[in-house]
Amino acid sequence: MKDKTMLMFTLLAAFMATSTLVCGTEEPEPEVVQDSGDLTYKSPYADPAKFYFADHFDDKDQFADRWIKSQAKKDDTAEEIAKYDGEWDVELPKRTLLANDLGLVLKSKAKHAAIASRLSKPFVFSDKTLVVQYEVPGV
Repeated sequence: MKDKTMLMFTLLAAFMATSTLVCGTEEPEPEVVQDSGDLTYKSPYADPAKFYFADHFDDKDQFADRWIKSQAKKDDTAEEIAKYDGEWDVELPKRTLLANDLGLVLKSKAKHAAIASRLSKPFVFSDKTLVVQYEVPGV
């Protein structure tokens, strides 16, 4: 059951990364907006007992320990483009609205990328609906 949960989360993360790459490769670079300093991000408290997963990307060291970057290769694809070798990092986005509001950033363009993290407790698909929420800043 844990393997199925991990597989589902990995597939979802791969889909999100691929969608970002496909949609984002033709767009011009967004304008860098400087923070006015008036608003500062403070991570909300999330009771771990109430969630299967939550990450606000506040700690780069925790990111390295918690997230797994895929080493997979696509089948039936040329070797030079088969690898999932996109680079991920936690940093301020180019369009910063709140000081210290770090996020997960895909650093490489036109690369396959996938990333996964374990849920904090087992999820049984036959009992409940899995809802995944993530935020993509507008450009």
